[in-house]
Amino acid sequence: MSAVHCEEVVRLLWQYMDRELDPETSRLIQEHLRLCRDCGPRHEFELRLREIIRQRCAGQPAPEALRRRLRAMLQAL
Repeated sequence: MSAVHCEEVVRLLWQYMDRELDPETSRLIQEHLRLCRDCGPRHEFELRLREIIRQRCAGQPAPEALRRRLRAMLQAL
């Protein structure tokens, strides 16, 4: 994989945040997030959202229905 574009970053963002990607793909996405004015803020938003959910759920995983709704909302951005 050489360069990644916004569409690919958005598609792989959850896997990137969960550290499920190979090192090279992760490196490319990290570099894209650092430089992209659209994807960088989206990544920051999703990180903050995850942290709020983690705090509010007191260590309990978010219900699957909530995860689906959040993914749908974020993909619509």
